[in-house]
Amino acid sequence: MAKLIREFSVLMHDFPHHLSIHAGGVIISEKPIVCYTALNHPPKGFPVTQFSMLESEDIGLYKYDILSQRGLGHIRDTVDIVKKNRGIDIDIHQIKAFKKDEKIKELIRNGRCMGCFYVESPAMRMLLKKLQVDTYIQLVAASSIIRPGVARSGMMREYILRTHDPARRTYIHPVMKELMEETYGIMVYQEDVIKVAHHFAGLDLSEADVLRRG
Repeated sequence: MAKLIREFSVLMHDFPHHLSIHAGGVIISEKPIVCYTALNHPPKGFPVTQFSMLESEDIGLYKYDILSQRGLGHIRDTVDIVKKNRGIDIDIHQIKAFKKDEKIKELIRNGRCMGCFYVESPAMRMLLKKLQVDTYIQLVAASSIIRPGVARSGMMREYILRTHDPARRTYIHPVMKELMEETYGIMVYQEDVIKVAHHFAGLDLSEADVLRRG
């Protein structure tokens, strides 16, 4: 019996053990989707492809993510509560004003971001305090350098050092300064890899994107 179980387990290795549904992933195709794959029809009624986004990209299909964020509902509820209790109308679309608001900047610099989507984890709040984030550009950069690939490469530490010590902001080539001056010469974003490969290796942008994913 043990031998039989082993034989079947080898055959089953790496097979998916269940079908799952991406929370908001929609596959877009030129022809009817059944021209590319059989469909699964779960109880919820939405037809589901039988491959992941990786296979979708390999055969030239597009995956569009439609995601929700419950924090947006909390913001709406907060606006309603302020209106009810204080009689104050708050326009949450005044993005330019929020970027200049000193009270907001102080909260971010001190990592007081509990309840704020994407910047509320302990690691992120610690990073915001280390960087003393003061601008929107720095906030965007922080959300990228904390990702595992950038952090493990040592670029997160170097970015922190260069943020506080302008003397460390060196560039190996004038074009590197042109491409990444706002991140102090550190390849923080995936687009940075694409731009560098495009300029220095002569790859077109789609080829550079394949290199970036590799």
